[in-house]
Amino acid sequence: MLESPYTGIEISSIASNGSAYVAVGWKQTGAYGNNLKIYMTMYSSTDLKTWDEMAVPNDGTNRRIVDVIWNEETDEFFISGTSLTGVSSDGVIWEFRKPISGTFSSVAYGNGKYVAVTGYGTLGKIYYSTDGINWSDETEFIGPSITNSPLNKVRWTGGHFVIVGSETLGHAISLDGETWIRVPSNYWNNGLYDVVSMGDHFIAVGDAVTNNSGIYISGPYDLDSPGSPSDDADSGSDSGSEATKQNSVLGLILQVGPNSGNEFIVDLTDATTASLRVDSVDVKSRDHASQAIGKIDIAIQIISDERAKFGVYQNSLDHIANNVVNYNENMTASESRIRDADIASEMLKQVKYSILSQAVQAMLAQSNQQSSGVLNLLG
Repeated sequence: MLESPYTGIEISSIASNGSAYVAVGWKQTGAYGNNLKIYMTMYSSTDLKTWDEMAVPNDGTNRRIVDVIWNEETDEFFISGTSLTGVSSDGVIWEFRKPISGTFSSVAYGNGKYVAVTGYGTLGKIYYSTDGINWSDETEFIGPSITNSPLNKVRWTGGHFVIVGSETLGHAISLDGETWIRVPSNYWNNGLYDVVSMGDHFIAVGDAVTNNSGIYISGPYDLDSPGSPSDDADSGSDSGSEATKQNSVLGLILQVGPNSGNEFIVDLTDATTASLRVDSVDVKSRDHASQAIGKIDIAIQIISDERAKFGVYQNSLDHIANNVVNYNENMTASESRIRDADIASEMLKQVKYSILSQAVQAMLAQSNQQSSGVLNLLG
């Protein structure tokens, strides 16, 4: 597929509708530095052997097509990239659009909406659209946001939109693409690149860290979280009760400072045997025993991750508690300095005024003696 004058090509995503395949990415000319130029590229195939390059509106350099999905509800491919989206029913004839000035690093479709995220060297941002043409970034978070670093992937999986990114403080889930909940986890902040669901757990892949292979498991979580149409229609609860419900499902939100936003989130995981899927293991046959071992291995990994996570929570809360103690001591000292007398300063003032008083008395006595002397001379 690669021909001169291009010096490199990268395929970032591929999708299929069962009969056609679409692969997207970018190609470059020149070497890294001032001469490097990047162009969007896209290919189509019906047999995974022969690929045809599709025409793409490359009206500038340093542009990429990053993601492609097949939307089963609308029966069309959908691509996203640098200031560009596109749709096609067959992967060959495309309609291109220019939704935003940035780069959609990933796109997903579910619950009647497209959700896209931005990345590639910029702070993350979340967009949603009902038609794939008009996009809005008016999203909200229950608790802290994760849009303070690039966002790598959004998936519709397990009845949720799920977002992972680079060095985010956890991942985020949503039912409607508009209201999001950050789900913190000790091992989910190392740079994650993709996520899928397995039952009521989420599994992500990303950077490996000490004592971890780069495969991360989170959950389970209650699927009936705020933001679903049923909650809005039936519960009649306000935003405060929604936050309380979300708090009970996903963890604890602790106020650890005097200001708004000084929060510490404790991610709680249901560790019952039923949630871990080991409440009804069957070892009556070799195959069943092998399946049981696999379930138990997953349960052990989840519990090990949870124990490590709560160890980090304990250390973090100890550190926060020490800071609060220091803050209280400093505030008490400041209040005492303002309210209480400065003994040394007050003693200096007392000595000063005592000296002045004695000097005045001495001067008056001297003045009286001089008056008496004059009267004696006259008398």
